[in-house]
Amino acid sequence: MHTALSILLSISLMGLCLFFLGWLSAWYWKRRLPREHQPDESHTITTKDGWKLPLFRWSPNPKSTAHAIPIILCHGLGVNYLNIDLASDLSLARYLSAQGFDCWVASLRSGEDPTIKPPAGSSRQDFSMDMLVDHDVAAIVHYVLTQTKAPQAHWIGHSMGGLVLMLSDLTSQFSEPPIRSLSAIASPSLFQRKDFPEYTLDFLLRWLPTIPTSWILQPFAPISHWFGWAAKRMVRMEHCDPKVIQKVCLYMFADLSPRLLYQFSQMVRKEKLCREDGDLIYEQRLQDKTFPALFLVGASDGITPPHSARYAYEQWTGPKRWQLLTPENGTLPYGHGDILIGKQAPHEVYPIVLEWLVSVDSL
Repeated sequence: MHTALSILLSISLMGLCLFFLGWLSAWYWKRRLPREHQPDESHTITTKDGWKLPLFRWSPNPKSTAHAIPIILCHGLGVNYLNIDLASDLSLARYLSAQGFDCWVASLRSGEDPTIKPPAGSSRQDFSMDMLVDHDVAAIVHYVLTQTKAPQAHWIGHSMGGLVLMLSDLTSQFSEPPIRSLSAIASPSLFQRKDFPEYTLDFLLRWLPTIPTSWILQPFAPISHWFGWAAKRMVRMEHCDPKVIQKVCLYMFADLSPRLLYQFSQMVRKEKLCREDGDLIYEQRLQDKTFPALFLVGASDGITPPHSARYAYEQWTGPKRWQLLTPENGTLPYGHGDILIGKQAPHEVYPIVLEWLVSVDSL
């Protein structure tokens, strides 16, 4: 008994020591690899239910042809806005602003930033998908249109950042249609049990106040390249620079809301897009959208398999374009995260989005 207890205590102590050393190493690497997020302007918006969210602006390059319609770029689940603007050479926002677009990078309440504030008395992680759809999207669009005095905005969303717009109902909140187009990059719309077997563990989410993803992953930044096998579902590391993956671990991840994840698990159980109370209105909203939409996904995406992105494309009633990234189509077979932060993404993915935006603006 004593021997077993001693072994258990020794293993626990070794684990704590290793984790502490990992945190020291992360501290060191944060000084070696600083954040490069330096927007032209920083704003704070307030949603109707009282949340304060940051919004960042990259002004259009005055030397490029100006575009009248601004762009809103939105991150996905479990990350912050840095997947849109990680570095000077890996930033869809800066790429498009250099082409003459007025770019606004949004942060949903699910993101990670010290300026995200819930209303007094509310928990930082107590929110559902419905709250992002009902409140965050409308507040972001309203603020950008007010600031720019533009009649509409393009919306570019990665993963959940595209889904929240698909499921939103902005027609009741604006006198005129506020969205010019959607670019849904690796955005899921069909949640099948075969793709997400983890849903059977969703009962555990009822007992967790938060899932501290950012805190857990930072110590692994220096050795992140060792875990390509474990992260393959989220990112194809062979498509990325190792230093970029280190930055991702240090700065990009956001803590996860168990309530938000539980709603996703219910969508998997039902294999339908549903609200927190089970209402299937989201399925109808997907079919009601009539503005132009680009659906872009990588062939190796483990979070949004191509058939999951294709479902929204097939339901869409407005003008639409489907783009599957494969070697047969002249690109790498991108995964979920590397579609924006891979070494070749600025050369293979960003131009597709640019060409789509220009074509929509010319309609």
